Amino acid sequence: AFIFPDTLDPTDQESQLFGLTLVRSTEPRLGQAQGPLLASLVRLSLVLLSHLEPSSVLFLQCCSRLKCLFSWTLELIRESVASVGGYSKAFGENTAKLDRLVLAVVLQSHRALSRCSAVLVEIESTPYRKYFASNDSKNRNLKRLLRSTQELQAIVSHAFRSRNDVCRSGLSLEAYESLQMALEEPLPKARRGRKSSSTAGNTRSRSRHESHSKEDAIRVFLSSPWVTGFMDVDSYESNDEERTFSVPEMASNGQNYRNRIASTAGFDAVEALAKESDEMKSELNRCLDIPFEDYLEEQKLWADTDAVRDLEYDGDVNVKTLAGRHKNDLDLSVRQSILRDESTKRRIVAIETKIVEPWKSRLYWKLTSTDRLHRRIVLVYNRNHEDHNEASYELMLGRDREKAEREREERLRKRAEKEKEAAAEEASRRASASSMNQINTSALHEDMAIVDDYNPESSESDMAAAMRAAREGIVP
Repeated sequence: AFIFPDTLDPTDQESQLFGLTLVRSTEPRLGQAQGPLLASLVRLSLVLLSHLEPSSVLFLQCCSRLKCLFSWTLELIRESVASVGGYSKAFGENTAKLDRLVLAVVLQSHRALSRCSAVLVEIESTPYRKYFASNDSKNRNLKRLLRSTQELQAIVSHAFRSRNDVCRSGLSLEAYESLQMALEEPLPKARRGRKSSSTAGNTRSRSRHESHSKEDAIRVFLSSPWVTGFMDVDSYESNDEERTFSVPEMASNGQNYRNRIASTAGFDAVEALAKESDEMKSELNRCLDIPFEDYLEEQKLWADTDAVRDLEYDGDVNVKTLAGRHKNDLDLSVRQSILRDESTKRRIVAIETKIVEPWKSRLYWKLTSTDRLHRRIVLVYNRNHEDHNEASYELMLGRDREKAEREREERLRKRAEKEKEAAAEEASRRASASSMNQINTSALHEDMAIVDDYNPESSESDMAAAMRAAREGIVP
């Protein structure tokens, strides 16, 4: 509530004066560095303004806070100008940074107003069911959109009247002329108020007339060429550094309009703003890196001590112990899972055996009412079932044919065995006869050798014995 008042109603003078008291140098809660603080707050508000939805509550709050902060910034500029003699040119030495911020507020407000105009046209040209749950929700969003547009219009009007030199120098000639016509354009005559002839209800009619007049003024401003035009953005490369920055179309950059050439103050201001933004990013990153680097240095120094080594050793031991326990737990869980699976499978097999197997086997069933114990049993085994397959004529013929075939094969097998045995006996006889012929031939040759070696002096008995031995196959 101190920085941003609870109420920002423009008709309430206390809220406006309360916001302007922040720029006084006697405020002890902010100190003397109020310019950088206001610049940072305005920059953050501009960032939010470019990302929020135009008909949302946050967008309306952002516009109101930007209006308050911008009023404080203009008050600081007035005090700075008064301290140097009462006049300071646009983008002068004392007010250059704040003047660039004023130009940025005007450019970003133009971009936000263009979005508001497009959203207003879309809401009013489509049925409410496309974007909203009910017609009341559509009306609330429409009112917030018009209120946000009113706040942005007040910001642009305040900048145009308080720092007209900045707008004249920073904007192109065509954009400055369109802005001047948009801010000074009167209301349509059809919507102007009429005096009521009756005295009753004058207050109610006056408030209704004022509300319609404000809404008409906002709609006329949104439909102006300054809001609906100047939407192009050009990209440029910086000369001193390898970076690019974007320059809106309405920023003055030597444009030629009606035989007049604009200055380059707007281009220079946008380039300076881009450079300041890059420097802020670098400084922010450096400020964020310094504590982290100090922390890393402390951790490095602490890591070189014996206490850290002891902690590392204890940590390694604990990790190995926990890893072993985890491995054992996994093995145990796997074994238990295997045992459960096997038990389940055995149980399933037993159930299937009891339920399904009797129906799969070649058993025959019959209907019955009761058994011997007079229990109600529907189906029982039929042990005396006769399927009469033996009495089948085709089956008997088939069996006779199979029997005759088996007997024929048996006879052929026996005949083949006898022929094989006879061939074997014949081969053995031939082999024995051949061996006897060889023996007789050898005996005859020996007898002839004995006759050749006959000695007359030997006795007849010795010769006879030698011949008998030769005949009998005995070699002396």
